[in-house]
Amino acid sequence: MNMPTQAEPDASTTHLPVLDGLRGLAILLVLASHCGSGLFGARSLYTNTDGWPHSFDLPRWADLIISMGYHGVTLFFVVSAFTLTRQATRGGLSPLWDYGLRRVMRIGPGFWVAAIVYAILIGVGSRQSAPNGLTAADYIAGATFTGWLASAAAVEIVPGGWSVQDEVIFYTILPLLAWAIQGRWWRSIAFTIPAIIVVQATARYAMVHGNWTYNSYAAPFSQLPVFLLGMTAAYLMPYGTRIRRQARFVALLCLGGGIFAVPFSPVLQWSLLAHLQFAGLAAAATVCAAWNPPRLLVSALLVRLGTLSYSMYLFHFLLLWPMYSLASRFVPGNSIATLTAYFLLVTAGSVAVSMFTYRWIEQPPRRWMAARLRARQHARQDAVVPQIAVH
Repeated sequence: MNMPTQAEPDASTTHLPVLDGLRGLAILLVLASHCGSGLFGARSLYTNTDGWPHSFDLPRWADLIISMGYHGVTLFFVVSAFTLTRQATRGGLSPLWDYGLRRVMRIGPGFWVAAIVYAILIGVGSRQSAPNGLTAADYIAGATFTGWLASAAAVEIVPGGWSVQDEVIFYTILPLLAWAIQGRWWRSIAFTIPAIIVVQATARYAMVHGNWTYNSYAAPFSQLPVFLLGMTAAYLMPYGTRIRRQARFVALLCLGGGIFAVPFSPVLQWSLLAHLQFAGLAAAATVCAAWNPPRLLVSALLVRLGTLSYSMYLFHFLLLWPMYSLASRFVPGNSIATLTAYFLLVTAGSVAVSMFTYRWIEQPPRRWMAARLRARQHARQDAVVPQIAVH
């Protein structure tokens, strides 16, 4: 992965390594959250762990920060929306058929292989994400990324698969959103603010009636404002000239605020959902980091983790129980030292697995599809040249 050669990339840059760095940070947050859940998370693939206590005896402040690591998925969504919107401004959504094929080849093969691996190694019985087990209909809906139309279990044929299903829904509606916004940042804000208001009002109604659950949070409707915030950040990309020198500091400040302050935010869920608070800070951090990347976010380690992050996300659940058992053997107890050992083991194991899956599962279909699309593009161009010559 090549490091940037200039401190201030502009909107025309085709690839920004800092976005991989943000993805690397996001996957570390997710791993920390899942490790922090202790035995509850480690055994959730094998049984319904609802009601189980977390295993680690941590200070309240540390437990809050670690448990909020699930906002790493929010950061993934913001960065994804930011990246795809930048591509859209350069015609990356046209033709739509090619755009759809690229998106499917980006996430499909890894997800499908992961679903098969989990079915073989874990089975289809009861677990925390599917108390009644998984059926053939769940696998069909999940594999076609229509899980939300079927059941909560269908969304989880791969643990954590709800985020992939949400991502696909965003891929589907992005061309329509881009067409409606027409590259105007103020139009993007005009879509984002009402979306936040509607989602917040819906969440309040659910809270009043005791119906606000984890599945409510994970639903595509609740996550739509997160993607819209990422899109708005992308449309603001050309307007950062005046604050580029301060952007590096602002990016780190916003990320720090999201990770360490949102867990203690005085703004209650009733007033603004925690993931929307985090998303606003993440969107600001993303555009500021794109204007002037902090060195931390373009470090070789984070950029590499970001490159592998999708595979790490898909397969790290398999490592939770083995690494929990290993950490407990070498660092007995339920202290922060045991949690640290557990986190390091899961991270190292996830990197090792993902280096294989990224190379042999993710990359080949993407290279094949890229080659086919280039050939089709050349064929279209060759077909146009004779017509121009005739006229």
